[in-house]
Amino acid sequence: MESESKFDQDGDGLIENSGYADQTYDGWAVTGASAYCGGLWLASLCVMCKMARLVDSEEAYQRYKDLLDRGSAAFDKLLWNGKLHHLCLLSCSVRKQCDVS
Repeated sequence: MESESKFDQDGDGLIENSGYADQTYDGWAVTGASAYCGGLWLASLCVMCKMARLVDSEEAYQRYKDLLDRGSAAFDKLLWNGKLHHLCLLSCSVRKQCDVS
């Protein structure tokens, strides 16, 4: 998780894509926050919180909980349009929206 946090370029707790196919949609270049990678990141942070509780590490729990709270807020602020989540914030090689609910 620590190595992947470098993709949170603006410090809001949500990772950003880099403008090339840096996710499993090999043909889709995505720039900025995305529902796909952002959702995977938030799910990973949630699991890290649960693991920290299992090993009784309050410090790790607080670190990942803070990232999860900030990342979740950024996810909704940047990608939610009131009905569904945009696939990506800045640019996508395909213009689509996806419902990630």
